[in-house]
Amino acid sequence: MMGIKCPPIYLIFYEYFYRSSIGDTPWKLSCNNTSDITAPLNTLQLEAFSFLFLKNNYFAWLLQAKRKLIKSKKKLVTDYDPFDQRKNKKNLHELVWKKVEINLYDLDEGTIFEATEGNRKKLLLSPEEPRDLLYTVVQDQYSSKLDEIRMDVQGDSMYQKIEHLMQDLAKDKDADKDLEKQIKEAQTPELKQKLKERRDILRSLRVYTNVLNEHQDEQSKGWSMAKSSEDLCRFVEMLEQDGEKAKQFRAAYRLIHMLKMNEGSVSKKRKSAPPPVPVNYKTKIWKMEEVEIVEL
Repeated sequence: MMGIKCPPIYLIFYEYFYRSSIGDTPWKLSCNNTSDITAPLNTLQLEAFSFLFLKNNYFAWLLQAKRKLIKSKKKLVTDYDPFDQRKNKKNLHELVWKKVEINLYDLDEGTIFEATEGNRKKLLLSPEEPRDLLYTVVQDQYSSKLDEIRMDVQGDSMYQKIEHLMQDLAKDKDADKDLEKQIKEAQTPELKQKLKERRDILRSLRVYTNVLNEHQDEQSKGWSMAKSSEDLCRFVEMLEQDGEKAKQFRAAYRLIHMLKMNEGSVSKKRKSAPPPVPVNYKTKIWKMEEVEIVEL
């Protein structure tokens, strides 16, 4: 929830969660808005709600994804797995955005960011360009920020809980099977109870719709209205305070997608269609037999 303070993570949030909240068609229209590439993709309230929705479901989704992929060839490795499993692994940011880095630079106090040609060039960095030294500096800054986040959360009770659940998951031979189906098909009351406890653990990971939450409001269908409303307001305030840095990020995000669209249009050229086969209208439509021409 650091938002603009950690652009690599914010990119992932925009691409996979905020995009889903907006909807694919409005998102494409907004990304292609070249009249003002610094404008918000949608309302700040919707972006804040996307934060809220992700915060509510993050750990439950993470455990469910881990369960489904545990026996897959492409295993999901997370920060909650043992270090020997995740060392030398690439993070999602590196896989999705390849080698492009966003460079959010500091402006003098009172200066407004404008998406001029010169300012646009400063936003996206690539090691293939002459500014590769700046690329390395920015990349090191982001790596340090990610390491700092990891260190900060390791003492958190939720982090320790998820770490413990990941270890239990690795020992479960039926981890990839559907939990609800397992509960229905359980042969003994003891096994059914054990599976229900596991389901309750998954539900307890949700921040606002936690069925075990004593502050839950029954009238709001499970949502903890007081807590979620408070956090929603905080997220909106956070987005309003980002100001010129947020403009830079949105401009960079749109520029990245313009580049991707251009690459796609070049790599996916239409193959020339074969010439159409002429239709024999006499036999196909009018049901007339072919007449053989005979010389007299």
